[in-house]
Order: sequence, then C-alpha cells, then structure tokens
Amino acid sequence: MELAATESEGSGVGSLKTLDTSSKEALRDREDIHVHQGIRPDLSVYFKETLEDRSLAEIRGATESKAPAKHKEDSAKGKAKQRRTPKEERLRQERSRYAGKASFAHIVVPIEAKTKRTLSAFSFPTSKVDAENPDSAEPPIVEKQSATVEDALGQISEYCATIFNRQHRTRLIALYVHRFEARIIVFDRGSCVASTPFKWGSEGHPALHQFFWRLAHMTRTELGFDHTVVPSLPPDVYQALDNFTHKRLHDTLGPLVRQYSRALSFDTKTKQWPLQLMTIAGKRYVVGCPTTRTSTLFGNARRYYVAYCVEDEELRTVKDYWRFDDPNIPPEHAVYKLLNDHGVRNVPSCDYGGDVPDEESDGPQRTMVLRRTPEEPQIGLPAHVHYRIVLREVFQPLSEFKNFQSLCGFMADAMEAHYDAWHKARVLHRAVSTYSIGILTAYDDEKKEIKPQTALLVDWDFAKTRDEIENGTKPRRQDIVPGAWLHRSALSLRFPTRGYGVQDDVESFLHMFEYCVIRRHETNCPDFEITEGKDTVHSRLMRVVKEVYTAHKVRASDGAHVGGRAKFKNMKRETPWMKPIPANTTLTDLLQRIAGIGYMHYVPIDDDDFEVALLPSPELAGASSATSTSQMPSATGDTLRVAKENGPLSSHTELLNLFREFHKKSWPESDLSIAKNDLFESARITIKENTGYWRRQ
Repeated sequence: MELAATESEGSGVGSLKTLDTSSKEALRDREDIHVHQGIRPDLSVYFKETLEDRSLAEIRGATESKAPAKHKEDSAKGKAKQRRTPKEERLRQERSRYAGKASFAHIVVPIEAKTKRTLSAFSFPTSKVDAENPDSAEPPIVEKQSATVEDALGQISEYCATIFNRQHRTRLIALYVHRFEARIIVFDRGSCVASTPFKWGSEGHPALHQFFWRLAHMTRTELGFDHTVVPSLPPDVYQALDNFTHKRLHDTLGPLVRQYSRALSFDTKTKQWPLQLMTIAGKRYVVGCPTTRTSTLFGNARRYYVAYCVEDEELRTVKDYWRFDDPNIPPEHAVYKLLNDHGVRNVPSCDYGGDVPDEESDGPQRTMVLRRTPEEPQIGLPAHVHYRIVLREVFQPLSEFKNFQSLCGFMADAMEAHYDAWHKARVLHRAVSTYSIGILTAYDDEKKEIKPQTALLVDWDFAKTRDEIENGTKPRRQDIVPGAWLHRSALSLRFPTRGYGVQDDVESFLHMFEYCVIRRHETNCPDFEITEGKDTVHSRLMRVVKEVYTAHKVRASDGAHVGGRAKFKNMKRETPWMKPIPANTTLTDLLQRIAGIGYMHYVPIDDDDFEVALLPSPELAGASSATSTSQMPSATGDTLRVAKENGPLSSHTELLNLFREFHKKSWPESDLSIAKNDLFESARITIKENTGYWRRQ
C-alpha cells in the first residue's frame, strides 16, 4: 500500500516513519509466552530516531530469508524471484525499503488495513452512499455483530492493549483502513472514540495526508506518552544503577539476584523492556519489565515494577494503575496507612501515594468522559485517574512459588494479614487473587544471608471498612477487578446482588490454592472429561479452566455478570474434584481436607433459596406464588446469609490453621515437585483478567 511509504517530518516529535510490519515481529522473550502471542499490526508508525538506533537494528530490515544463495535458488522463493518481471522486481525492492518488524515497545501508532468489508471490525459507507453527503445516513461505527467482526475487534484491541502494556501511555492513536476509506481511533484506559469514516487516495480527499502531517507536529504528550517517564536513562543515572547493581549482586545470592536481573531487564534477550526513568513526587525511579501486569485494554491496568530509586539508592516497588475518579473512595495509600497504624501483619509499608499530574492541565491524568450530549449519562467505563504508590518492600508474584509446601506458607501469611485487617483495622480486602499476594525475599545485612521467604497481601485499592459495608456509606463500584473473578466465592458469582462479606474473601483463598494446583501439577478431573472432539490433556485442562474459573453470562434483566455454577457444585462435594497425577499423597490429603471445609460450609446452603430471594423480578416471572420474594426473609438475602452461611469459611480459623499445618509438615521429596513449566502456557491457555469482572458492589 502507499501508506507503507509514508514519511513525515514536523516541528513536534520530529520524523516519523511507517513500516510494513505484517509479516515479522521483533524477538520476544519468555514474558510474552502466554499473552499476546504472535500478533502484528499490518503497518506501524515509529519515531525515525528509533529505527536509526543501532541497538534496535532488529526492528528495521528486510524480511527476506538470509539462507545461503545456493539454497535460495533451489527454493520456491528463489524460483519465484526468477519469474519476476523487471517491473515487479523494482516494486519488490521499493517495498522492502519499508519492511520492518512489529516492536510493541516502540510503536507510536498501529495501523490495521482490510481489503474485505466482511473482515473489518468497523463499518464503512459503500460506494453507493457518499460519506460526504450530509443527507446520507451516518453508518454505525461497528459492523453487525458476527464471529468475524468479533475477531476483528479483538485483533485491533489486542494490538492496542499490548502497546499500552509495553509502554507508558495515557492514550493511543490508531488508524483503521478499509481500501480507500479509513477511521481514526483514540483509545485510553476507559473507552475509545472512532472518527467518522473518511476517504483518501486522491487529491480531493487529503484527510489522510493531514493526519500524518498532524502526527509529526504533535508533542510526545499529545501523542499520548506519559510526560513523567523518560524513555532513556541519562548517563549519571545509568552509572548510579550500574554501581548499585554490582554492589548488591556481590552482597546477595540466589533469588534476589534473579529477581533484580529480570525486573531491571538485565537478563532479557530483546529490547522489548527498555529501562526508563519515572519521576514520582520529585524522586526518580528506574523501571524496566513489570513483575506483574494485566493483559486488558480497559480498566485499572495494574502494573508492579521493581524500581531503583536514584535519590535513595535503594530498590522499591512501584505500583502504577488507574483508580476510580471518585473523591468518596479513599486512595490506596490511605488504606495502607490505616493497616500499618493498626499493626496488621504481612502488608507492605507505603512510602508514597498520589495521582500522576497532567502536563496539559492543573489536575491529574484522567481518562476521557464520553457523552453524546451534556444531559445524557456517561458512555463506557467511569472516569479513571492515573495513580501510583511506592512500597518499601520488594516482592515477587505468587506464581513463582517453588513447591506446594512453600505455597501453603504463603497462603497462611496472606490469610494472617487478611485476619488482622478485618479484626484490627476493620478493613475487608474484597479482591483476593493470585495477583494480590507477593513473595517477600529479604536480605539480612547483619547475618549476610537471605531470610526465609514470607508473603505479603497487597492490592488494597478495592478495600472497604466494616462500617462502609454494613452501612453502605461508600459508593457502589462498577469496575474491572483484575484476577479476582477467577477466585471469587461460588455464591458471590451466582448471585451478584447478594452482597459481599468476609466469608467470600476467605473462600477465595481456597479457590486460589486449587487454581495453583491445576496450573502447576497435572490432575485428573473426572467431572470435566471431554465427551466430544479430541480428548487430550490440554483440551481437558482448557475445559476445567473455562467451566470452573471463567464461565459467565450477562444477565439480560440488569446486565450483571453471573457465573460460579461449577464452583458451587464442587463446593457441595465431600471429596476433591481434582486428583493429582502421578500420585502425590501429601497434596491429595491436603485437597481432601480443603474439600471437607468447603463441604461443611456449603452443605446447609440451598441455592434455590437465594435464587428466589435475589434474582431480579423478570427472571421470577415463571415462579409460583409459594416461592415469591415477598415470602423470603429479606430481598437482599442478608437474613439467609446469617442463617445459612455460618460454616467454617465464615471465619479464618480452619483454613488458616490447615495451611499453616501443611507448611510446617515434613513433605516427602517426591511430593514437593511441581511442573517445570506453567501448564497453562503448555496448553496455550490465556487468562483474560477482565473475564466477567463487570461488577456492581
């Protein structure tokens, strides 16, 4: 396409160049295995200075094979070359000047091009309808829903999510082309805006040329780059980091070395996680590859970084995300202060928390607020504000546990933090997941050795106090809770209007442990055998994940996401729904006792009672008068909860003591082993953290 030869210069960011990235991508590292696999925009706009950087030479270059000439001549490609006419060969060489690789860490603007209307995510007026005719009807933004359209929407969304993931952006401009028509799309973490379609390709339709001209005249901030992050390190900062690293690597051993090296991008083979300089409250932090991140496009987009503080000459943890723009919801650093003031165990110390200032206004960086008219309600997600906190402790994600004995200890540590928060500070976490537990590996400077690993309970941004829960004094929240849906209690998934209590968080620890088992140990799940299609280990695992952890539907009456049916069934079993293979006696015993706790809690619970009490009235249209809501104790289900949810999971005691017991227990060496690789990665299972997270709480 002619777009592939576009080159612009201006007084803003400088030179931009568009490359054909449809066939190649930059070298990836293992952090990419599991999410965003093998995706490439058709065209990518880069800063020209990026392409001239010798260390990034892998991005720029022809996509032809580098095989020896004698092998080329024998190949089909070599024979095709011999059949080209001189004109075709000149055209190929001209196009090769603009061939490159998709590097999501450096793409400024992604461009997607479609030649068939049926493959396009967005609608475009046909030749019979003139887009410039004011009397013609404006076409819908998205084509009529179909599997093809959903795939196309998912494709452009994944490109943009990956760019957001790799870079520090507040918004992203994209271009969507269908033959000689195009749309400009602007994404941020709350919504996206698509322009009306415009024509290009002739002198009478200059919009596309104007688009590229304006791109080249925009500043980095106008393009959506976060002005508080510098994409390269000044020499003095790099020298300070180098001095610190060499000193710390000489003083420490084992896990700390690996943790620092990976987090600061020292052991990656690519340039996909470049070191960057982030300014927070006047202090400078060097950040590289996030230790924890989400793969979603919209929502809070939480990322954790191991960061080197230049002024303090020490490592810290930086959490970067987009919080609710609501003054009635306390910021996360205030929750940490409350927890620390009450002596809650196993939570980090928060050194700083605050909103990221906006360069273009006096306030913080915010997502777009979309309304068709000032009188109409907002469209899309509620407004979010860019927010960061700095934690003193440096920790690893829970997914890096070494065996199930240590996992039991980490679960017990996190539950102790949860217990203290609820009983000492009267705070409920409300978003317990594998993302909210960090493994702390600390170094004892006096003894010159690494301390035993412990766990910290983090991610308190969705927490509420007991008074707020019981009195309803804080706003009901509707947002994406990354990771939490997977581990939610069965009843909270099945009945979103039931409310949320401490027993739901306690049950989340149970589901979290079982989730870690199926992810790091082969299991046999008799209730989830494949009856149709190819029956393989991977297909069975896929079915378990889908039915137990991600299955949901959108309730037509109120738009709530409902799930948890398989979980509810599992909790009503006296025996474990999974069995480790090969045999693991200690783990099997633990799973049996976990199943017993869940069974004793759920055996008095009849979900029919909750269905009658809690389902919206349109779904009760067929119910008999004997089961009408007027005959139930409470339309909110509060009385039912008191009467029937008073089992072992209503307190921390039994499950916490069980995890602590198996952590202290001596495990046979054969029972300690876990799968060498993540079984989800082997089965190519990608967990989209926003699955069913639209919740009103």
